[in-house]
Amino acid sequence: MRPIYETDQDLRNERDIIDALNNLWGTQAHKMPRAYSLDYLLTRGPNAVAFVEIKRRQVPSWQYDTLMISMAKILKGRAITRETELPSLLVVKWNDMVGYVCMSEIDMDIQVGGRRDRGDAQDIEPVCMIPVKNFRRIQA
Repeated sequence: MRPIYETDQDLRNERDIIDALNNLWGTQAHKMPRAYSLDYLLTRGPNAVAFVEIKRRQVPSWQYDTLMISMAKILKGRAITRETELPSLLVVKWNDMVGYVCMSEIDMDIQVGGRRDRGDAQDIEPVCMIPVKNFRRIQA
């Protein structure tokens, strides 16, 4: 079984970001079980309106031209969107901005990549490289 690398600080960062989005969009966030692969389901009243994956990058948005994310994460978001007809959003907070992109709109620029700092061979996998300029900036 693979270790879980998510820290308490990661969860606090995620919660801060989703709370800001809820305030901005008038939604309520529901943390999803790991089996769904995405972080939250957003609702407005009783109705589901979107699925959200949240990432925090500890660099300014201009430091890299692209954001690297697991291809499996994007494929899961696209499958959820295809089956539910609800958007699956990738929301990223950099040091200087918050932005989002719909997973169904991501051009699949696929490379091999991942983290090499943990010594976990499963961290190297197919990844999607998403141009930062494709993210819609939000005030969160």
